[in-house]
Amino acid sequence: MKVAVVYNEPVKGKPDSEDVLDEVSFAVRVLSELGHSHKLFPLRCVSGKNGDNPAGAKKPSSSLNEAVFYLMFQLKKYKPDAIFNLVEGVNDDPVYQQFFVLLFEYLGYPFTGSGYSAMLSTSDKSIAKMLMNGFNISTPVYDEYRGMNKGFTGKPPWIVKPALEDASIGIDETSVYRNKKHMLASLPRIYERHGRQTLIVEQYIAGREFNVSLLEQPGGQVEVLPVAEIVFNEWPEDKPMIVGYSAKWDKKSFEHRHTQRMFHPPDVKLDVIAHTALQCWKVFRLKGYARVDIRVAEDSTVYVLEINANPCISPDSGFIAAVREAGHPDSYFVSTILEVSMR
Repeated sequence: MKVAVVYNEPVKGKPDSEDVLDEVSFAVRVLSELGHSHKLFPLRCVSGKNGDNPAGAKKPSSSLNEAVFYLMFQLKKYKPDAIFNLVEGVNDDPVYQQFFVLLFEYLGYPFTGSGYSAMLSTSDKSIAKMLMNGFNISTPVYDEYRGMNKGFTGKPPWIVKPALEDASIGIDETSVYRNKKHMLASLPRIYERHGRQTLIVEQYIAGREFNVSLLEQPGGQVEVLPVAEIVFNEWPEDKPMIVGYSAKWDKKSFEHRHTQRMFHPPDVKLDVIAHTALQCWKVFRLKGYARVDIRVAEDSTVYVLEINANPCISPDSGFIAAVREAGHPDSYFVSTILEVSMR
């Protein structure tokens, strides 16, 4: 099989962005082990004068059109049987993630992971929450901030999240508020910092956090991989137990060093958690592989925090850890999602 590995070049110096290179290395290694021929197709897009694009800039690329047409030309020349899709955005802007999925659908290439509708509805927390509420999937009560305070109906404490970001970008312990006046005063600043994207102001749920990884089989059935609990070890009582940016990306931080992934957690109804994750799979029309992040409150209510279509698959990621915990080799995962992509 000829496989085109399409990915975005990361922003240097940002671990959440550079992580895509670990995913590419993982894909290339396993494709080689499986005997598939492959070729890398990096998306090189720049913006600003003379190609100057400061790290962290989120302006639409002046060369995006050229990059798209060049990619189309190169794919037509290579004639892949499938695309291994690792595009996470352009110039570190996640909005473009679903654009390239739509492009692959338009061009008619089979590709790994979810399709356009799933990527669109899961990558925008605002859309995801509306869908969950519409299909009676429990998610924390929330309001939206779009530059104007229209009143907030939820009860404290609250957690503020940028609607379009992933990888815990924009989330740390200062994102949790117990004082409404303080929160309202902070919202305009957060709104501007994240490019005026919608902010989700949701009720912070105290409780236990779980990651549910899902893998579709070629026959269409969905395997629930071993559920992992995120254990917050030795955290101060007044410190919000959240998987923020530092916990994910700053290996020297307290949050990273004291956050542990534990499979087969005790004293929790795993069947209820798994059923909730499978509901999300069906409602959001996910495909290939996905991860659902869940909180179980102190009263045992199960809340869905986020649905991650095409989650990170670097070797040290939670998804690959779940694949291995299930007893599957890396080659099983890659061959499975490739076979599913051909359906």
